[in-house]
Amino acid sequence: MTENEPHEQRRRVVVACQGGGSQTAFTAGVLTELLADRSVEIRALSGTSGGAVCALLAWYGLLTHRPEDGIRRLEDFWEDNTTHGFYENLLQAVTVASVRTVAELGITVEFSPYNIPFDARQQFLQLLERHVPFDDIHPDALDPSGPRLLIGATDVLSGRFRVFRSHVVNGYPADRIAGTVILASSAVPTLFRAVRVGEDVYWDGVYAQNPPIRELVDAGRPVAPQGPDGPPPEELWVIQIDPDQRSGVPMAVDAIRDRRTELSANISYQQEIFTIGHVNKLIQERLLTARALTRYRPIKIRVITMSDAVASGLDWESKLVRSPGLIHRLFAHGKERARLFRHLLDSPDADEATALRDRNIWGQWTAPVPPYLG
Repeated sequence: MTENEPHEQRRRVVVACQGGGSQTAFTAGVLTELLADRSVEIRALSGTSGGAVCALLAWYGLLTHRPEDGIRRLEDFWEDNTTHGFYENLLQAVTVASVRTVAELGITVEFSPYNIPFDARQQFLQLLERHVPFDDIHPDALDPSGPRLLIGATDVLSGRFRVFRSHVVNGYPADRIAGTVILASSAVPTLFRAVRVGEDVYWDGVYAQNPPIRELVDAGRPVAPQGPDGPPPEELWVIQIDPDQRSGVPMAVDAIRDRRTELSANISYQQEIFTIGHVNKLIQERLLTARALTRYRPIKIRVITMSDAVASGLDWESKLVRSPGLIHRLFAHGKERARLFRHLLDSPDADEATALRDRNIWGQWTAPVPPYLG
């Protein structure tokens, strides 16, 4: 597809990127393939934690109307984020192996980041700033009709969910997407000190919205010069890190911890999908007001996940691993799964093949309906 072809011929989507530390190298690989697909128009992205980093890098490429720039930034960031040299790789291998051994023994060892002289936040900010020119993305300098970015974080003191918005969305003002915003979304409490943005302090967004989804639909509306914004996007694509299902009951202490972490990460995500699925049903059955029916229409929900084989080989500690072997493997797997996803979109059973597990393409539970949902 050429640059001169009308946007109406492209599939208009919004993309939500779940958090997951180093495992989101998978997300980066997926995004490089989506950015290269000229049949797709990404209207907005959202992300939390590592997903926020990936969404930011892809979004910057879309801002400049050069998707290839976003691809390069994703590749360069994750290469820069890997461990380098013999001693750095050895130190990480020993550290992660020790953490795994302790977990297998059922011992919990945690340290407060405030008791450690080294502040990891500064190193992370420097990494971000090497790959994103934050001074160029002040809200006043952004095209109002350009792609939007939503970043999820958790207010430590109030417990409120916070969404940082690159543009005005649903009447909420735009925020400046600075390096501290991405750090706030990524600040795992056991690794990072809380991050101050304005008057508030934040921790990792996985405790809130992982990732922000409900508002993402409205963020994907094209901006009209006058009057209300245009129609919502046709589809919502979720890049999911934590698996919904496992094949057996975890019994070892570390396996229980891993599964508990996955379930916790998916709670808010599943709730937001349930909300969109319910709204889709109300629209399809024309149970909304006439005014609402003119503004909303059903939106298809598709998901891109790791293969079961790859997901089953990852544990909680792998979210901390930055070894080139793991990062490159997950990045390549993301590209592979994105290519499969694009292939499935052209198949006759695309809606069934790309829907979330146990849900139809509209995000609604498939029969039989779980008894706890009624």
